[in-house]
Amino acid sequence: MELLKSHLTEPVERRRDFRQDVALQAIIKFPGATGIPCRIQNVSPNGALIAFDGPTILPNTFTLIIPEKWFQSECVVRHKSAYHLGVMFVTNLREALSRLS
Repeated sequence: MELLKSHLTEPVERRRDFRQDVALQAIIKFPGATGIPCRIQNVSPNGALIAFDGPTILPNTFTLIIPEKWFQSECVVRHKSAYHLGVMFVTNLREALSRLS
């Protein structure tokens, strides 16, 4: 019984790809917005975890720009909280990990 109980409380990793920790400044753009600053906390070939200094309301699709790495991708929101967004890259998948790590 104890073994079963501990198994149920452990978090289950659902990601398909390994995520690499990074610390990159980025900008989110979408129609009607001049650019919202954010930070990339980790990245995989298919997506990233984006952090904000405060609660942020964004559309479900937008352009993510990382000037330092000359990287840009259209993104779709996969999960969100008040200060974080998990996104999936829609474009430039092959470049993501090589440019951003």
